[in-house]
Amino acid sequence: MGSGLLLVMLSLLIYGCTKPNEVQMTPALLTLTGHTGDIQAICYSPDGKTLASASADKTVKLWDTATGKEVLTLSGHTAVVAAVAFAPDGKTLATGSWDRTARLWDAATGKELRTLTGHSEGVLSVAYSHDGKRLVTGGTDNTVRIWDTATGNELKTLDDCQSPAAFSPDDKLLVCGSAVYDLKVWDTEKWTQTQVLSGHTERILAIIFAPGGKIIATGSGDTNAKLWSTTQWMQVQNLPLHLGEVRSVAFTPDGRTIYTGAGDIVQRYNVDTGQLLSTTRGHFGTVYAVAVAPDGKTLAVAGSEKVVVEFAVK
Repeated sequence: MGSGLLLVMLSLLIYGCTKPNEVQMTPALLTLTGHTGDIQAICYSPDGKTLASASADKTVKLWDTATGKEVLTLSGHTAVVAAVAFAPDGKTLATGSWDRTARLWDAATGKELRTLTGHSEGVLSVAYSHDGKRLVTGGTDNTVRIWDTATGNELKTLDDCQSPAAFSPDDKLLVCGSAVYDLKVWDTEKWTQTQVLSGHTERILAIIFAPGGKIIATGSGDTNAKLWSTTQWMQVQNLPLHLGEVRSVAFTPDGRTIYTGAGDIVQRYNVDTGQLLSTTRGHFGTVYAVAVAPDGKTLAVAGSEKVVVEFAVK
């Protein structure tokens, strides 16, 4: 079957088979404009009052989620900012950039607190431990690095790992991608590799733990998202029907639903069954990032159209 015919068939499945009783998202609540480059990553603050967006214009912007107004612009990176994450207490945030650095910022003032250097290539993912004491950065240099957030000192380098990387909710595990498309699992006390999960056929672009830590979701350049059990250490769902690379995934707070961003659409799946529940298109262009607010009521989407679009989730 030719790739063109396959794309048409997938388009018909996604766009032509939506049932009237399927769950649908309401029209956009807010459109956040101000960036002059593609938006690479977004995240909500823990209290949901602020949304951060990282852009190819080398800046990070903080937005008031109630009004849609820009609050702060963080400047200092010298290349595309590819990753952003709030600390668990919401007081600081971390960014990663193609300038080979990660940086820590004061979320209230926008002041740069620390520059973390060590990666020899771009830093494409940043994630805090849930106690806020460590930061993991994933690079395209085939390393993942763990940092002390209080001192900025590098604590550990994991070779043959690459972006993305994330801590489990109890901070006992760390997962990362690899050059051979596997998902690698590490014990964060002994720093021994405990599991290797195989299934993707292209680079892993997104990793996130579900609330509770029993499921890991991954998105890949192979156009699939997958769900993995951390009790059985096996794939439990494959989420297909994407029309492009799955660059971002986000769980709802109850862990029952997952959103994926691929091509110019966002898709919503039931975690238990893998059923596609709904799709949406908007004015965000190619989707690079999706995020669900901490209260589960709002979904933010961003991409190549240089804006962040917020939707109410029913």
